[in-house]
Amino acid sequence: MVTRETTRALVQREIADALHRGGYSVQTRVHVGERLGGHEEIADFTAERAGGSYVVRLMTKYTPGTSEEKVPFEVISLDGVVRSSQGAFRRGYLVLAGDAWTIREFYVAGGLNEHLVHTDLVTILPLEAFLARASASTL
Repeated sequence: MVTRETTRALVQREIADALHRGGYSVQTRVHVGERLGGHEEIADFTAERAGGSYVVRLMTKYTPGTSEEKVPFEVISLDGVVRSSQGAFRRGYLVLAGDAWTIREFYVAGGLNEHLVHTDLVTILPLEAFLARASASTL
C-alpha cells in the first residue's frame, strides 16, 4: 500500500538523486537555525557546490487540506534561514510536490511577492522544475 509517507520518501529520493546528478554535495534533515517561535529549523536538504550552498524544503500535497495556507509561513521561515546564515546559504527553495495543489501556479508565479516584504531569497518551484534545475546544476 502506498501511503503519504511512502510517496514523500520517493519524492525525497528523486530530489536527492537530481542534486547528486547536478554535482551538489547533499545533506538531509539538517538543523539550519531557529524557526519563528524558537523551535529548531530543519531543512529537508542542504545542497552545496562551488559557488554556493542552498537550503531546500519540500511540501507535498496529495489530498485536500491546509498545506496551501502554510506556504507563506514556509517562505518566511526559509527567508529567515538564508538571511541569518551570514552568507552560508545563497538561496532557499520551497519545492511543491503532489497533485492536490489548487493555487500552486499563484505561488510559483510569484504571487506572494506583493504581500511579503522579503521574497527575493526564496524560490518556489513545482517538483518537476526543481528536479530539472538541480540536475542541470542551475540552482
